[in-house]
Amino acid sequence: MQLAQIREATVPRKEGARHALAALADATGETAHATVLSGQTLYGLCECESPRHAIRAVIDLNTFPLHATASGLCALAFGPEDLLCVAAQDLERFTANTPTDTDGLTSLVDAARATGIGRAYKSYAEETYGLSAPVFDQTGQFAGAVAVASVATRFTPKLEQTILAELIIAAREITRNWGGVIPAHVEAAWAHSVKQSNAMEPAS
Repeated sequence: MQLAQIREATVPRKEGARHALAALADATGETAHATVLSGQTLYGLCECESPRHAIRAVIDLNTFPLHATASGLCALAFGPEDLLCVAAQDLERFTANTPTDTDGLTSLVDAARATGIGRAYKSYAEETYGLSAPVFDQTGQFAGAVAVASVATRFTPKLEQTILAELIIAAREITRNWGGVIPAHVEAAWAHSVKQSNAMEPAS
């Protein structure tokens, strides 16, 4: 009975994310994936790898560390307030860049809240740079995140511009498919982030 209820709850969400993930992977050439928050745990929902590169990020997580992944930082920034306390209780070090103290984690969460984008630079895996955006459901609350896991060695300002723009498109589509609406303050943060990214692009 419990498994049937879980399937009933998750399958529509998978269907609501798959098209957006395929488009995101195609546009960026990187691995796109979605997560859902259930209670105090962030679960992997589905992913899509781009065939553009032979070397690409592989998502092999069932649950995502809140402190060490881009999706986790989105959950801390836009999800329930008590999540930060939960994350602070287990700041496991995965790489040299993993935040392992509350101040460092809070700084990353504040940055995600201000920009509307979670960023994890080699904090879970040495070879991966992750960017994520929050998605919302019919309750108006944070429901999960959509993210791009890029191979760190090919992450450039130009690729960052592309990922940011396409992430926002995907987050809007998934949110709409899940019956939600992007909050105004998140839209404003995204607009500022895209503007800043464009301004940092060197003139040709």
